[in-house]
This record gives sequence, structure tokens and C-alpha cells, in this order.
Amino acid sequence: MTFLGHAIAGSFFIGFPSFILGLTYKRKKQLGPGESLSQYIPENDEGVMRGCGIALIIATLFHISYETAGVFLGHTLHKIIMHCIIDASFTLVGIVLLVESKKRLPADSFRFALAMALYLAGVLWKSHSMMKEGVEKSQHMFIVDLCNMAAAVQVYSVLNPSNVVAYITGYTLILCQGIWLMVLAFMDGHSPVMWSIAPAFCVAILLTFAVVATMTACVHKEEERGFFTKVVGVPLDDDV
Repeated sequence: MTFLGHAIAGSFFIGFPSFILGLTYKRKKQLGPGESLSQYIPENDEGVMRGCGIALIIATLFHISYETAGVFLGHTLHKIIMHCIIDASFTLVGIVLLVESKKRLPADSFRFALAMALYLAGVLWKSHSMMKEGVEKSQHMFIVDLCNMAAAVQVYSVLNPSNVVAYITGYTLILCQGIWLMVLAFMDGHSPVMWSIAPAFCVAILLTFAVVATMTACVHKEEERGFFTKVVGVPLDDDV
């Protein structure tokens, strides 16, 4: 994958979760007394789901078109097929979002589809990594780790919709994947020393959980208020 290939994929994996995280923070600011962010999990805004679904389909089909053009640019066939399958799996997530927005699928079906797409991406990235050696192999194997972590957290979050931290973590790990792809894009044509790859990845993970901690700190007070008011029946002083 060239600089442009990594950059396009990285932009997608940065843009999509950034929108969700930004929307989560906006909703937190709009919460009233006794309300909780968990009321938005699973997603039930038809407009948001439809918009995200259309954006996912357009973005992934654009990348499929770019990868298909690689036939004429001398790209190897196995890379083109692998990247197109990854894109197609996220196109499916967009389609599921559109269908779910019309209430034709159970709530949160799209996040199960997202977890499946992330898992399939991990499988394909692992296969791709096995064809490489040295630094490039390590760089791509870390994408496998991110895909598997993000998929597992998404499934856990779907099964535990009241856990806002898991919800935030699931999307932040996708964001981290996008950041790492951008790092690979800027490394294209360069040969960093082997020992620097793992520390760079660890810094990316630390930044990921800094985002999780910051987002959680931003919403925690509201979550605590809503829980106390709902369970005890008496609002906190700040809610009066």
C-alpha cells in the first residue's frame, strides 16, 4: 500500500469514530437532569444512522475504486483483492446502518456488523503481514492487534449497552487504527529502525486511552447524576 493508500484508509478510520465521539460529547452537553448518555445506546436517531450509512458506503466505494485502479498501476493482485474485501466489509456496515435506520433490523445490528468487519480486517491484515519481513511485518501486525481489540470491545459494548466507557473505547480504538495507518503512510519510502516500531505503537495506545479517559471524565458526572436520580429518586443538589 502506498502513501495515498494508507492515507485514504487512515482518514476514514479517523473521520468515522471522530464524528461518533464528537456527537457523544455534544449529546452529553445537552443532557437534562436525570438523563444519561446510555439513553443514546444503542443509537436510535434515524437521521444520524442514515447519514453515517450513506457516508460509509460512499467512502468505502471510493476506496474500492482507488484500489481497483491499482491494476493499471502495477499493484499486486493479492493486495488489491485484500483491500477491496476490507472495504466491502465496511460497505456492508453502511448498508446495515441504512436498513437499521428504517427499523428493519434489531437495534445495534450495525455494531455487530462493525465488529465482524473489524475481525475480517484483522484476519486479512495478518495474512498480509505474513508476506512481509522485518519492520514492515511489525508495522502491519500492530494493525491486526488494533482490529481484534476494537472488534472485541464493540461486541462487549453491544452486550452491555449501559457501559458508556466501553462504548467510547470501542470507537477510540478505531480512531487509533486510523492514526497508525497515517503513521504508516508517512513512513512510506523510509526504513525506521526495528526497535522504534513497538515504542511508537505503545505511544499510540497511550494516546488512545488518554482520549478514553478524557471523554469518560467529561461524561462521568452526568452519568453519575442520572443514575443517582433514577435509582434513589432524589436529585443531587446540582440537579435542582
